[in-house]
Amino acid sequence: MYLRSSSARSGCILRNMKKTRFSTSGILASLILAAFLALCLSCAEREEDLTSGGLILSPDASSFTVRLAGRDRGGSLFVPASYNGTRPYSLVFCLHGAGGNGMGCLPWGFNRLAEELDFIMVYPDGAGLRWDSPDDIPFFTMMLVEFKKHFVIDPARVYVTGHSAGAIQAYELAAALPRQFAAIAPVAGAVLTGNAVEGALPVSVLHIHAVDDMEVPYNGASEWGVLSAPDSVAWWRKVNEAGLGEPAKSEVFCDSEGMMGVLWHGVGGIDTAALFHKTGGHTWLPMATEYVADFLYNHPPRRNSVRIDRERLPHFLKEDGTATVVPILSDAGATKRVEYFANGKKIGESSKKPFAFDWQNPGKGLFTISARAEMSDGTKIPSTLNPTVLAAPPALGPEGLTAISSSDENEALRPEFAIDGDLFTRWSSAWSDPQTLTIDLGSSRKVEGVTLYWEQAFARTYRILVSETGASWTPVVSEDKGKGGIVFHSFAPAPARYVRFEGLTRETEWGHSLWEVLVHPSAE
Repeated sequence: MYLRSSSARSGCILRNMKKTRFSTSGILASLILAAFLALCLSCAEREEDLTSGGLILSPDASSFTVRLAGRDRGGSLFVPASYNGTRPYSLVFCLHGAGGNGMGCLPWGFNRLAEELDFIMVYPDGAGLRWDSPDDIPFFTMMLVEFKKHFVIDPARVYVTGHSAGAIQAYELAAALPRQFAAIAPVAGAVLTGNAVEGALPVSVLHIHAVDDMEVPYNGASEWGVLSAPDSVAWWRKVNEAGLGEPAKSEVFCDSEGMMGVLWHGVGGIDTAALFHKTGGHTWLPMATEYVADFLYNHPPRRNSVRIDRERLPHFLKEDGTATVVPILSDAGATKRVEYFANGKKIGESSKKPFAFDWQNPGKGLFTISARAEMSDGTKIPSTLNPTVLAAPPALGPEGLTAISSSDENEALRPEFAIDGDLFTRWSSAWSDPQTLTIDLGSSRKVEGVTLYWEQAFARTYRILVSETGASWTPVVSEDKGKGGIVFHSFAPAPARYVRFEGLTRETEWGHSLWEVLVHPSAE
């Protein structure tokens, strides 16, 4: 599961790495005009010297520079520690939105997945924090040449993803540099009619968009030549000859947590897909990183695709419990064995179909469960879309629990989402102190602990209090050095019908934000 922390907040067009309320006043116009300007200039005849000064890497290989037309262009870079030049890796360009830079993409979490999926991640900087330079297309042409010189790159596995203006740029690159990319994955972008280059060639496309996006509207903006999200997908379906005909052949790959994902198969393994969120606005959306990485990794198709069956794995698990991990394999017949990992540490393996594994006594914590299938020829294929499990002491609910709060950031972040047993939903308060979240257990119970699963916005100082009446309260936990993450608080067994979180001081500018609050009953 992709956890929507700072990465989901960093999609702002004008304020890099700031969570803001968006206004379309002037912003969409600026974005679209800049994109059209870039198109016109980049497609014009140019006679400038494009001689490369070569690829220059920083000592720690975390940034790069290339010389283009007498000017330096560059960005951030991530090369997995496993890379040694003995086998080809995929090359993934990840593009920031307007007002940002390459480093602003890092919180999206691609580097962690790059280690597992053999991705070399390139985060270019737009000129002037934008993608409206006449040098942009030559810049990417130069990078394609230079990175392939410097690293062992599989030419059939070069990709582009991006957010907002970076997503629009990804569409432009796919059209302007045909056959250079195996797949693109734009998030919160759109096809511009002026960028629909005649004769565009097929490329696999995953389009991710929120229906309530007001910056690059889901329904498009015809006055600016901005196609709607569905029409952007349809445009590339036509190019890719994907799922055409009546009725269109499609495959639903996601229908949960307010997300609907549909894929249309094209010829030669070239697919077109859409993942639409009911809510999310103009952000890097929840699970976007996981779905992008999954789509890119599997296009063109691998010898096997490996995923863990989420339906068979609980969101919550007792710290001394057992969970059965079951793989979903596209080629089980040629699979020799499957290894399993929790947070990268091997927890077991299975060599017998259906290759299921019983994971026992995980201990406390948040665990990302992954797998690696070994094929009969020795090839190893890692899993994608890896699920997350929270292991904790036994907890109450969610049935029978209710919650109220002192405030909510918005209607989509209500208090009941912190106790619903769903790791994809959360409560977030207004951006002020103090704030409270009060859980009604339904009846008086003895309790002896609370687990807080924080989002990126957490409290530095807070208290946990209990009450049998809701009138007088007894503090059982006091924290003045909170660090977020997942915190397990235990205390002496105490009778309580109500358990209250009281946030006193926020660590971030945002509200107090909790994915889940677990109340642990006493064993007495």
